[in-house]
Amino acid sequence: MPGLALLRGTMSALATVFGGCGVFFLYYSFVRPELAAYALVFLGSAWAIAWSTSK
Repeated sequence: MPGLALLRGTMSALATVFGGCGVFFLYYSFVRPELAAYALVFLGSAWAIAWSTSK
């Protein structure tokens, strides 16, 4: 099961990166509204990864 723990850690790190990008794009969507779509995609991806890997 060490491979599963490694996969879980990798997915958690990926979700963190996606969440950070989502917050970044959300912040800049107030300056350029077309970036809001990227924010939704990144935040949605981060949420889906976190939800699917939760215990």
